[in-house]
Amino acid sequence: MEIRPSEIRTPQSVRIEQAARPDLQDSPPEAPAQGCLNDRLAPSPPPPMDLARASALISETTGKMEELWREKPSKWIDNITINDEGTLFAEGAGETCLISADGSAKGKISGYSGCVNGLAPGPGNTLFVATNQGDPDGIFAFDGTTGREKWHRDAKGDTFFGGVTPSPDGTLFASITPYQGSSAEDRLVALDGGSGETAWQFRAGGRIQGKPLLGPENTVILGSHDHKLYSLDRKTGKKRWDFDSGGPIACGIIHGPDGTIIGITREGSLFAVDGVSGAGKWAVPTGEKGYTSGAPACSADGTVFVITPDTEGVLKAFDGRTGALRWEDRREKWVKASLVADGEGTLYVGCKDSEKVILYDGATGRVKEEIKVGEQVDALAYDDERKVLYCGTSDGSVIAFSRPGAGEPAENVTAEAPGNGRPELQDEEDFIVIDSLRLPKKKQGL
Repeated sequence: MEIRPSEIRTPQSVRIEQAARPDLQDSPPEAPAQGCLNDRLAPSPPPPMDLARASALISETTGKMEELWREKPSKWIDNITINDEGTLFAEGAGETCLISADGSAKGKISGYSGCVNGLAPGPGNTLFVATNQGDPDGIFAFDGTTGREKWHRDAKGDTFFGGVTPSPDGTLFASITPYQGSSAEDRLVALDGGSGETAWQFRAGGRIQGKPLLGPENTVILGSHDHKLYSLDRKTGKKRWDFDSGGPIACGIIHGPDGTIIGITREGSLFAVDGVSGAGKWAVPTGEKGYTSGAPACSADGTVFVITPDTEGVLKAFDGRTGALRWEDRREKWVKASLVADGEGTLYVGCKDSEKVILYDGATGRVKEEIKVGEQVDALAYDDERKVLYCGTSDGSVIAFSRPGAGEPAENVTAEAPGNGRPELQDEEDFIVIDSLRLPKKKQGL
């Protein structure tokens, strides 16, 4: 439901709106307009908002991140993922811990062994775990509530499963990679998520690193060391298109703005292609050759973030539509770091060397806050629905952070009929939207 505000009168909101809309700043009253009544009543379109100017003021009203809870369910934590019900799956030390959103323990899954390459919640409250060098290893499907094993699939031969991606229809996509020295072929397989049976497989010309990505128009997309990005039909495995990136695609691929797919090569080239046609959009060098510390991240406004494979690592932000460099940060040694972007334009960077999480304004690169965690940060996850940041640390802790009032409903919102010339207001659970700015209702007193 869309409504419009009659007035926004709290001091913080007035300052924010004035910063973002220069036309609202103090000025002498204008003389009454001449002409017909309809001309005088018709609202003129508002000028574009200056998001960079408003950004600093917004952070003043949203409060600092506060620790909600801290639990230590394992010896260390390597991966964290969240399902639709808000259950956390924290993996490390040969087990996966199930934790409720309030921090209470729900159980553990330990019916697998080896190094975990993939961890993903799927339909039907299923958790998929892919491992290698274990006995047994392969792909395991567990009940996400009880931890009971549903099925197990061995990779067979001199191969192992890599990244896994479930689709809403229950199909599980997983990469199969040969061990070094093996003559087996790299391939992507589609498995029935309920039974583990193979539906189809596709042979790539090189190693598939990172998990597959669900693409537009019922496709699945993967990057390979053969320099190519492939788009396959999810039902049949038939190739829709491929794109030559110019170098081995050495980590995960992500969704970019306007239906694009973003990837990075081992040569340090960041590139974007059209997700439907496979046509190249742009490609830019990011730094030295080598493996990056992980997949890029993309914020709601289309900014793409990457840790470049330089000697000490550099955090860089690029315009996801053009490839233009927006900003970079060399203050920290970013060789080992985790990147997570939320739905409101904040980038969270977990620093393994400095035991903290840094919050950036994704559009400007301004540091909004630093959270002292006290341990090496090995995993990050953000729950956009509940506005909670989760950190997994080297000592086996899982820590939840949020801002005061995040997720609480607003009260006393006054609605007015459309046509008053005010910026449009969209009613949401936790935020209002004025043009393209999202403001917390509670902190704005609405």
